[in-house]
Amino acid sequence: MTKKNRVGFFVSVGLILVLGIFVIGTFAQPATAASLKDKKPILIGHLHPFTGGFAMFGTACATGIDVAIEEINQAGGVLGRPLKVINRDTKISPSVGLREAKDLVLSKKVDFLMGNISSGVALAISAFAKKAKVIYVVTGSRSTKITEEKGHRYVFRIGANEFSRVSTVAQLAAKKWGDKAKKVVMINPDYGYGHACANYFLEEYGKRVTGVKVIHKDWPKLGTSDFTPYISKIMASDADILFHSLYGGDYLTFVKQAVPAGVYKKFKVVGASCGGTETVCEVRKDDPAPLGEILSDEFPYWEIDNPTAKKVAERFIEKAGTSYASYESCLGYTTVYALKNAIAAVGAVDTEKIVDYLEGREIDSPIGKVKIGAIDHQALWPPYAGTMTFTPDYPWPHIKDVWYPHPIENAYHSPEYIKKVRKGKK
Repeated sequence: MTKKNRVGFFVSVGLILVLGIFVIGTFAQPATAASLKDKKPILIGHLHPFTGGFAMFGTACATGIDVAIEEINQAGGVLGRPLKVINRDTKISPSVGLREAKDLVLSKKVDFLMGNISSGVALAISAFAKKAKVIYVVTGSRSTKITEEKGHRYVFRIGANEFSRVSTVAQLAAKKWGDKAKKVVMINPDYGYGHACANYFLEEYGKRVTGVKVIHKDWPKLGTSDFTPYISKIMASDADILFHSLYGGDYLTFVKQAVPAGVYKKFKVVGASCGGTETVCEVRKDDPAPLGEILSDEFPYWEIDNPTAKKVAERFIEKAGTSYASYESCLGYTTVYALKNAIAAVGAVDTEKIVDYLEGREIDSPIGKVKIGAIDHQALWPPYAGTMTFTPDYPWPHIKDVWYPHPIENAYHSPEYIKKVRKGKK
């Protein structure tokens, strides 16, 4: 071989090696959003109200889901596949929610179910998920039965439950008002959630304040538009403290009628929830507002000392085009990432392996690490409680000086309690 030929040979070999390295490198690169276009998506069925007086919860949760899916797919998806969500309106109806869940699983072939604000709807879907052996992650629904008495292998909850929320506001009320508020009047929605909240408050508040006495209880139906008869009875009582578990549109209606009637001046008021911004976001300083009320909120990002919380809140605000970030957005966002990380960890969309992976696991969230209970699949999410007020920073009322029990286990039922209530149940 001549010198000229040798040079040509080595140049050719070099070009082949370079091209080979380029091609191999190209195929070795992580998946991109563009490369996911023709891949079979991993499907999430999202069930929530999207119409009616509780639609704000479904819309908020969908915002968090969309933000998470956009981030994940832009980074290459999961195992080279994109995530996709299918939203369905439950209309706060167990029969509608069940019908939609069945269609999502049996017809649309979704890999996971998630969402919900109504506990009655969530329990109906959970029973189906158990039979179908599909993972159902509850977000907004609070009934402890979902993960305690009626809990099973395929149901999880990311977010606080009714007991943790009520226990936390009861503990804070006892710390703040103590023996100055012993006579209690109550108004709670007339279904399982409302009755359970009433019992939990009396139990938890009574542990810390001696001589508690119930003066009066009322049970309005969901969707009540006129609270005047209930407010008249409340105002006629000689109680010191008012406890309620009204939420969503019902809560806003109550506040609009109760503030002018003097309820918030006469009583120390404690609510099981409703500190969430998706509920009070349209209340302004000139409107009837629940000032001074102790409420809870699972994502008070304005008080959480975590830059991630504020950064993610900004993403939700940008996506939704609102002046606030919702706790339901945070729960939806966290749920999607928990599923994504579980799929990546087990290396497959395998229901049984994912359940095993999530049990007892600490998951990432915008508020920090949150542990999922091994026995009940309940996330030990902090049910932040504080006092409603206005500040110059936001146009809507919000909780300040937030607090929750430490350690966080003190806000939840113990594993021993859960074993007891499940005894004899499959």
